[in-house]
Amino acid sequence: GLYVSGDFFRVLGVQPILGRLLTVENDQHGCGSPGVVLSEAFWKREYGGEASAIGRKMTIEHHPFEIIGVTPGRPREKAGGALIVSTCLGG
Repeated sequence: GLYVSGDFFRVLGVQPILGRLLTVENDQHGCGSPGVVLSEAFWKREYGGEASAIGRKMTIEHHPFEIIGVTPGRPREKAGGALIVSTCLGG
């Protein structure tokens, strides 16, 4: 996975196919529950393409993340990885 800033998806021009993407608000100190954006392939493989994946929690490197969105198509070309999380870890 990748840790990215909130401008990452805007700069690349990527729109979600489900949920929302990270924004600059996710970069703020104490941002609360960090979010994760899944690639379409990962979402289909691990969550069966179910919309109910949004809002579920998953653990990455011992940190809980809420699934907030899904990116379309080929994430490695458009958005960089199967799991993309905010650089903000709360606090």
